[in-house]
This record gives sequence, C-alpha cells and structure tokens, in this order.
Amino acid sequence: MYLHIGSSVVVPMVEILGIFDLSLMSSGSTKEFLQSKGDKKVVITTKKEESKSFIVTTDKIYFSPIAPTTLKKRVESITG
Repeated sequence: MYLHIGSSVVVPMVEILGIFDLSLMSSGSTKEFLQSKGDKKVVITTKKEESKSFIVTTDKIYFSPIAPTTLKKRVESITG
C-alpha cells in the first residue's frame, strides 16, 4: 500500500515511521534531528514555506503540502 503525500509523490506505507506537523520544526530537538540527516536524506515535495507536514521514512524525510490530519485520515482509510 502507498500513501499519496502531495505533488505526485507516493510513499510505501511500510516505510513510514511518522507523520508530523511542520510547526514542530521550531523545537530544538526536531531541528537537530532534521539537520543530522543532511541534504541527501531530505526530499522536498514543495517549497518549505508551503509545507504543512513532514513525513519520516526509513531512508528519507519528505515535506508535504498536505496537513498531517489529512494524511492521518488517508492512512486510516487505507488500513481500515
């Protein structure tokens, strides 16, 4: 199963570790985590200014224009 996260990007659900609100980026530990991943592991699906959430997978971090609550509803509709 795959989750559409916006901008024609789909992510295998088995790889998703978490879906987070972009407002968490103001947290020091979240900033530190994202910076530790480096540019190689970050995939930007939209401009960061337009993003509402970020999705952490086993090997990448995606920024999405879709709100985390909407992504959660999509996951729930797929998994039942």
